[in-house]
Amino acid sequence: MQSGWNEQLTAQSHDTQPNPIVRIENGVVQIGAPRLAQEAAPNAPFWRGALLMTAFVIALGGVLAGIVLTRPSPANGAGAMSLTPTPAPSATPSPTATPQPALPTVTQSWGQNAAAALISMQIDATHAFQVSGMTPDGSLLLGTLSGKGSSQLGVLNRYSKNFSPFIPPATLKLNNPHFYATDGRFVIIVDSVVSGATCANCNLRYSVFDLYTRMFRPVVIGSSFGGISAALLDHGVLLLQTGTGGIQLINLAAPALTPTPLIALNPGDPAPEKLAAFSWPNLVYFAAGASPALRLRDLNANTDVALPAFAAMPADLTNVSAAIAADTLFIAFPESDAIRVQELDHFTSGGTLITDLTTYPDSHGALLAANARLLVIKGQYPFAWDRAEGHWVVLSDTAGAGEDVMVLLAGRFLAVIQAAGPGAAQQVTLYDTAALPTAGTG
Repeated sequence: MQSGWNEQLTAQSHDTQPNPIVRIENGVVQIGAPRLAQEAAPNAPFWRGALLMTAFVIALGGVLAGIVLTRPSPANGAGAMSLTPTPAPSATPSPTATPQPALPTVTQSWGQNAAAALISMQIDATHAFQVSGMTPDGSLLLGTLSGKGSSQLGVLNRYSKNFSPFIPPATLKLNNPHFYATDGRFVIIVDSVVSGATCANCNLRYSVFDLYTRMFRPVVIGSSFGGISAALLDHGVLLLQTGTGGIQLINLAAPALTPTPLIALNPGDPAPEKLAAFSWPNLVYFAAGASPALRLRDLNANTDVALPAFAAMPADLTNVSAAIAADTLFIAFPESDAIRVQELDHFTSGGTLITDLTTYPDSHGALLAANARLLVIKGQYPFAWDRAEGHWVVLSDTAGAGEDVMVLLAGRFLAVIQAAGPGAAQQVTLYDTAALPTAGTG
């Protein structure tokens, strides 16, 4: 099996495509300026009705057969009344703007044969596999095999459909374990061990399974550090965001899994406070201070530098997310009812140009992952930003059905996972993003 854990992402040049605003209108994904609402024509003024009535009277040469109560002008606010009802004039709507085209689908963007594989997760008549993750080389799917009243966490080879369970030692009793992350060799599994915990996430235990050696080892329990709120994994290095211990680093290839605090390298530098993104050897983190300050730590060269300030980034970092693709850093944060995405090119080599890339129409979304071709946000809508084409691509058949669609981006592989209905087995559509066509290449 190819591990894929040393796979390097290909650098992508900065996109020069326009940045459209994406929105949902009546279940249809729209791009561009909002539609103009139809407006009724204003009521006809009083003098026009009087002239018409006078002309009618003169033409007939007769006397009015009834009493007509004149209609006051709109300025006095009174209503209109007539002893003889007359049909109201039809309002002429003002011209509407031509609707903008809907966002392109996968077929429209990449063609009918873009998928590298279509895989049913119905393993046999009684067993189905529930996908939670994927290795960067696209060969292994991680999740739970269920059937005959039992379920087991493990890994499924997408080629052979062979399932290998994660078997902990007899002394390690897991409670509701689930997959958390993988770098292609190491798999992080989280379960609950402490009841009545006194801090957030104190009851979570992190364990590691080595896909090479088949060794299963416990790593750390959240209560040791006042809870663990986030974790990042790459190249055998696990980074933990803790409640009382700051950022902790663990080398999963070492004989002893000992957490090491990430501290400031140089006198006067602010202390590391919050994880942002990690792609070996580059760790991007927020430093402690009154205002958000992004810094870059090279774990291989052991250097630490400040990154340019993202001026529009909110002071509250709760909903700020980040992703790395080669030498490009992406930052996303809520703005109004959307997610604003910015990018910093050549961030590992002194780049200073920060540009707006796009917006995502869900303020609760967050960056999931990025590679040389795509940027994926985890949110209500199953979209991927095509960096080569400069537009969003709808990854599922129905816009707005993101709650029923799981999207994974690992290495160069994109997996779109959805079920036909409740109780139905998942269907996985796998794309090799390095082989996707661009406009003009077919």
